[in-house]
Amino acid sequence: MKKLIPIYLMLLLLVGSCKDDKPAFTKESITITENVVLGSDMDSMYKEFKDRNVNSGTFYTRISFNDYSEANENIIGMYYTDIFNLSNYSNSIINLNHYGFLYPIKLTGTNRLLGMNILLVSTQKQLFTSNVKLNAPSVLQEVNELLIKDIENLFNKKYGKPIYRIKRNYYPVFHIEGKQIKEYASAGAEGEIVSWENDFMTIEFFKGIKSYETSFDPKTPQYSFEWIVGGEPKQVIPSSANVYSYSMPYISYQLKDTTVKILGLEKKLNL
Repeated sequence: MKKLIPIYLMLLLLVGSCKDDKPAFTKESITITENVVLGSDMDSMYKEFKDRNVNSGTFYTRISFNDYSEANENIIGMYYTDIFNLSNYSNSIINLNHYGFLYPIKLTGTNRLLGMNILLVSTQKQLFTSNVKLNAPSVLQEVNELLIKDIENLFNKKYGKPIYRIKRNYYPVFHIEGKQIKEYASAGAEGEIVSWENDFMTIEFFKGIKSYETSFDPKTPQYSFEWIVGGEPKQVIPSSANVYSYSMPYISYQLKDTTVKILGLEKKLNL
């Protein structure tokens, strides 16, 4: 925590030096979920996570296993936020919850936090087809369209009208594989991006790509899975009672270039 004090003092000095026609630069203006302050030292951030008991857990990255050795190759530990775990979409019987995995963006050449990706996921018990019985839940990068809409509304209330809304076939995605998270230049399918900003950071919500193998039953609630062998997936909802699910959605917070310069982060200062 000591390492963070100087950066707070710098922010206070900047507030005092701002002219009336410029927005006030405060710690709160670059503070995001779980009280993470962008621009902070990464080691200090993780120490704070431990001190404040930020949610953390172990998750299996598949929902069915043939044996325990296979399970041990598909497990990951993550800090996460549960602010998107709305009760309407949870089911304690099958351990269905919705979390946001905290995946930091480091400023190149420094140990500073340029931004934070929040990878949206759902969890549940292993499928009954698995030969392996495990206590920890499995994690899926599947989020139903109802929750996607609710999350967008939450950001609209906090940050106001989006600065843009576009659809792209090429957009970076993060895929949880085995024991790690891999970044790809594109998911190979169209996804919508909604963006907000304040004067010091931007927020982008990649709403994921529409899944034709996974859908969501809001009455149960639970996800349904349909694996298609060969050919292209049919663009239909498996059941008329279900809604679509979206794969690999995430939220990305990032400091603006001007904020990086104000904080002197590009100079690799020991703030």
